[in-house]
Amino acid sequence: MGEQPLVNRERERKDKELEAIRQKLETTTDRLGAEIEEGIKEVVVGLNVMGLTTVQSCEGHPDSSHGYPYPWVMIEAPGEPEESHVGEKELCERFAREHGVDAEQLLRAAVSEEVWFEFQEQIEALPELTPEFITWREANRKLYERAIGLLEEFYFDRTVSLDVQVRAIPINEDTMVFQLRSNEKLNYEDEGPESALAQQERQEALKKLKPRRDEMEAFADFLKNKFLNS
Repeated sequence: MGEQPLVNRERERKDKELEAIRQKLETTTDRLGAEIEEGIKEVVVGLNVMGLTTVQSCEGHPDSSHGYPYPWVMIEAPGEPEESHVGEKELCERFAREHGVDAEQLLRAAVSEEVWFEFQEQIEALPELTPEFITWREANRKLYERAIGLLEEFYFDRTVSLDVQVRAIPINEDTMVFQLRSNEKLNYEDEGPESALAQQERQEALKKLKPRRDEMEAFADFLKNKFLNS
């Protein structure tokens, strides 16, 4: 019996790599300790197999207490440094003493919103970024550019409505951490789920939940096929 052709061995290797990532994600939880939801799992698999490391995701939910009414995935580079600015640790300890809070709780944002925002303002006022943070931010920027390139390729000959298309949307310009999601931003995200806008906007968004889930899944299939056939 002859040796297996090289192309077949390579495909077999990639199939095993894809399945290994899928199995790893079966036992993975996000930064909040939640398991990956079934409706977004294959999207997460496709992103990770293409080197786009994910940290949090949601399949989209009708119930406002459970999440937003659209699917999304958050992407960031591994190895986020403990400090973004030189002197941040010292500032944290001093700020905690002055405000009578625990430094560990302060770092976890387990304090009042007012105290947390004041702490963040003081961090941002520090003049120098750490080298580790600069390196991490650059890694996030490269992931963002990678995602943009893949989306451009995906939509090269694909036509869907703009409010269903998947987009890479930065959620923090300072860190370049970003989400993959539809391009629509609901007004009540700024005003809160219990605002006057919530009921009306949520109902409108729910009409698009299934097509948005379908579009995310189509993008996941594109990513996995690209990995397997490249």
